[in-house]
Amino acid sequence: MGTVEVTERIIVESGQLFGTYGIRSMPMDALAEKMGISKRTIYERFKDKDTLLLEVI
Repeated sequence: MGTVEVTERIIVESGQLFGTYGIRSMPMDALAEKMGISKRTIYERFKDKDTLLLEVI
């Protein structure tokens, strides 16, 4: 999976988890586990959870 595909999948999967957990309660660990990637991979693409949320909405 390429960089663009991983980034797009992070956005899609996090949108689902934000819906499940709520915006402030969604653990980045849950996103990383669901995707089978490290949190570092997420944070290389998104500075923080707020930045990720802005991409989702």
